[in-house]
Amino acid sequence: MRPTLIIAVALGAVVSAWAFDGMTPELAAHLETLAPGELARVNVIMAERYDPSRMTSVTAGLTRAERRAVVVGELKGYADRTQRDVLALLADAERAGRARAVRVMWLVNGINTWVDADTAYRLAARADVASVDWDEEIPLEQVLEAEVAAAGASRDEIAWGVAKVRAPDVWATGYRGEGVTVCVFDTGCNYNHLDLRDHMWDGGSEYPKHGWNFADNNNETMDYNGHGTHVCGTVASDGTAGTQAGVAPEATIMICKISGVESTVWQAWQFALEQGADLGTLSFGWRRYHNPDYATWRYGSEMQLAAGFIQFKSAGNYRSTIHGTDPLPWNVSAPGNCPPPWLHPDQELEGGLASMMAVGATTQDDVYAYFSSAGPSSWETIDPWWDYPYESGEMGLLKPDVAAPGYQIKSCLHNDNSGYTSKSGTSMAAPHAAGCAALLLDIDDELAPAELSEVLQMTALDLGPEGKDNDYGAGRLDVYEAARSLFTPVELRYFRAQGRPGAVLLAWDYEEGASSGTFNLYRERTDGVKEILNAAPVSGRPPLRFLDGSAQEGVTHRYWLEYVLLAGASRTFGPAEGRAGAKVASFAFAAPRPNPARECVTFNFSIPYDDRRAELAVYDIAGRRVATVVRGARAGANAAAWSLVDARGRPVPPGVYVCRLTSTAGSAARRVAVVR
Repeated sequence: MRPTLIIAVALGAVVSAWAFDGMTPELAAHLETLAPGELARVNVIMAERYDPSRMTSVTAGLTRAERRAVVVGELKGYADRTQRDVLALLADAERAGRARAVRVMWLVNGINTWVDADTAYRLAARADVASVDWDEEIPLEQVLEAEVAAAGASRDEIAWGVAKVRAPDVWATGYRGEGVTVCVFDTGCNYNHLDLRDHMWDGGSEYPKHGWNFADNNNETMDYNGHGTHVCGTVASDGTAGTQAGVAPEATIMICKISGVESTVWQAWQFALEQGADLGTLSFGWRRYHNPDYATWRYGSEMQLAAGFIQFKSAGNYRSTIHGTDPLPWNVSAPGNCPPPWLHPDQELEGGLASMMAVGATTQDDVYAYFSSAGPSSWETIDPWWDYPYESGEMGLLKPDVAAPGYQIKSCLHNDNSGYTSKSGTSMAAPHAAGCAALLLDIDDELAPAELSEVLQMTALDLGPEGKDNDYGAGRLDVYEAARSLFTPVELRYFRAQGRPGAVLLAWDYEEGASSGTFNLYRERTDGVKEILNAAPVSGRPPLRFLDGSAQEGVTHRYWLEYVLLAGASRTFGPAEGRAGAKVASFAFAAPRPNPARECVTFNFSIPYDDRRAELAVYDIAGRRVATVVRGARAGANAAAWSLVDARGRPVPPGVYVCRLTSTAGSAARRVAVVR
């Protein structure tokens, strides 16, 4: 079905209205095979759709969470208004036994349902319906983009693909995907696997199995195939059972179990948006000879993009059929042939954008796998886009967008809670990319799809022909380099060294930004060598302080501050100079001497710092002040004498007197006896 785009204004929003085409030939042929009363599963696509460009403008400037909420709300409301009459028709048909299982697909403004032939024809004749298409089930073995499993590898290791994309280097900086939810659209997941069970999305009582089964329309998301568990493991398994196979081991997995039926994916996509997933990965592919609904695939991915959602899709395993069933520009399977969120500079032929990052597969030697599908793709024949034309080897849409490990990839086993298996395919490459994106969103959770797409492409290791090409895309992913590019270099406001008694206080302040940086402090020795002062990296919200308690008294020391952005990347500030003062005792007040006293008494005391408010006074036994001996004292040891006279200079009579020392550091009292 290739509907024609016209622009209309309806219901207060700019919408895309689609010219009436009626029933697709595939459905018409299928209806001829039905027995009387038998129902066929169909997709009813409405004639009007919310204009994606309008949605993009509506969500401009919003946070990712706000964008998602606006898109979900707008599309649901739009579907409710435009589908009302069709849903009423289907309700009547359902009561008559001519329809069942009516499901609204608000993301693409469609309806999935089972209907008899008469109802299908009635739907296709309506002016508010663009098309009614057979929602054919393609056998799983035709849509799963994984090769035959290879032999398993030993345990107690980091899987080679995880190491290849340099995920461990990002983990070392403290980012492991925490707080990022990845929706896996696949055959389900063994949510009991030791490596995965602690990383399952909490769907509450409504979704107790961590997602939804759109293949069977129930809560059970367990994987009985193996493909989905393997994919989930590559995204987020944590190595509990022995092998670290996950790129983002602290990410959360949301399970959307799908089948070889297109509508199960579209329903899963809208579920992921509504439930708050941050990104998705899909390793099913619909090939040209499957007659996929390219228009709905692209429209759905454009709405995902408007909602701030990015998806990583296997490019396909069809390179060997490039001169047969899967020729250019159709070698990359749908929906991986949809545009990415950001166009690489080498994509000189411009066109529309969507959410889809197609991922090719590479080997341990950084060579594309023999099966990995090749680009370019094209939309020049797909109404209403007509973009990215491809003629005789000319540009088209460069695909894949990136490449990732996809050959003999070890990950979790679906029928053994501590087991692993190895598989090959672009199905294994896409979840590597999704895991990389999860690590980046852990660093900056407001990265938009275009920003993620750009940073992943521009930091990838360029392989093959220079620049982005149709074998490797922009290159094999390097998430460490991508992470480094996200961090804002620190801008220091000041770095000071201030002398303290027996120490030097180091203080600094800086502009906060996206950063995983920590600080080290160094002091220069007399031989010019810098020695580190801190036993552990210093971090926290600015301003920060560090006390060098080992500074030598009376010596001016030189200090440097090192900002460590990531392993292997740092910046040094300084020097700052500081001089440690003499060490002093803590607050102390010694016993007066001599005691008893006949002519004079001496007081010895110490305070840790200069104190103008320090005072030493003498009181009689009734509590009346007799004399003030000291007002104000310097840090360190002090001595003061009292000649046994009152404030007027008169000798005090014999008796017992209380001598009280007070300061901001403490207070103490001593008694002295005066004899004549």
